[in-house]
Amino acid sequence: MRHLDFEVSPWPLPTVGSAFQIDHLPPLSTRLVQPRGARTTTGRVAIQIEGITIHDVKTWFGGAGDIRVDTLVVTRKSRTTPYRAGTWRFKNINDGDVLPFDKALAYHGDVRDFIDLRVWVSRDRDDSKDLSELISAQANTPEFQGAAAALLAVTTAAAGAPIVAAVGATATLTAIAWRVLSQALPRSIGLYQTSLLAGDGFGLGRHPANGMYRAQDFSFAFNVVHQP
Repeated sequence: MRHLDFEVSPWPLPTVGSAFQIDHLPPLSTRLVQPRGARTTTGRVAIQIEGITIHDVKTWFGGAGDIRVDTLVVTRKSRTTPYRAGTWRFKNINDGDVLPFDKALAYHGDVRDFIDLRVWVSRDRDDSKDLSELISAQANTPEFQGAAAALLAVTTAAAGAPIVAAVGATATLTAIAWRVLSQALPRSIGLYQTSLLAGDGFGLGRHPANGMYRAQDFSFAFNVVHQP
């Protein structure tokens, strides 16, 4: 006789797939299970965008001009908003220019179980709204409210169903963000996505350790710093 341990959940599994140029999501099975013996499921971190380079602006955005970068960071929270959206705007960007972020903060605060990062690059318009405003306009929709409720659930990481729900909710918020962004700015590119897990110390350190990630005509790097 052999005993098999498993957990069941009423929540549907999140959809799998990616339209990001650089996709560093860990395997779904890894994201859904908190490793036994993990030291902690919570922490406090800052995520700094260190640099983005567009090597061929004409191919992706029709030529040199104004570029904007949007980020979405999602984690589980007990009381406060479980996501943060950021927008940065850059004027007159040409091929090979490094966007001058100066280690801009995409997130600074408490994290729980995981912290997911999404990055988009778009051709900017003078009248475009920040991503935080675009997402806030969806706050009363059932889709948004269901995702937010799943991320705000006050439960332990040992319970499998809330983790499944939170991962699915992150995918939902990502879909909402990309939908409203692409409607506002048709020339939008999904650049990067990842999920940094509590079992891996929330990915503290530089990503990559040296140089830049490169895919197609984009290069990218970020840093995760522990905050006391």
